[in-house]
Amino acid sequence: MAGRIARLALAGAMVMAVTSMAAAPKKRGNVAATTRPAQKQEAKMVRGAIASVDIENKTLDVEVKRKQEMQMVKILTNEDTEFLLDGEVVTIVDLRAGMRVSFQPESGIATRVSAKTMTASEQKEFKEKNPPKATNEAK
Repeated sequence: MAGRIARLALAGAMVMAVTSMAAAPKKRGNVAATTRPAQKQEAKMVRGAIASVDIENKTLDVEVKRKQEMQMVKILTNEDTEFLLDGEVVTIVDLRAGMRVSFQPESGIATRVSAKTMTASEQKEFKEKNPPKATNEAK
């Protein structure tokens, strides 16, 4: 009986030693190393140009460059989304097509949309690339 208790105590001590070694991070110099690299906590900021603003549905269509191609991305916003224009707090109503914009996160509802007013040369370039659509009005 005493031998059995001793074996159980020894087995328990071995299990505790192995699990504590596995859980403890390895040390390299003064820095503790973990088995996995640290995860980035910040959401990726995406940049592009506003193609259109839908105030009613609280969305922005933004043209972004992905893998050497221009793609249209629909940005969803809500009442918690923070809008900035040249660093000043604004609303979605103040944003216009052609403005340079950055937003995060890359998918889902945007938490922040930051826009920049176009310079005169950027406005001219935008108008050349996006001429007004012709309307068929009866005269």
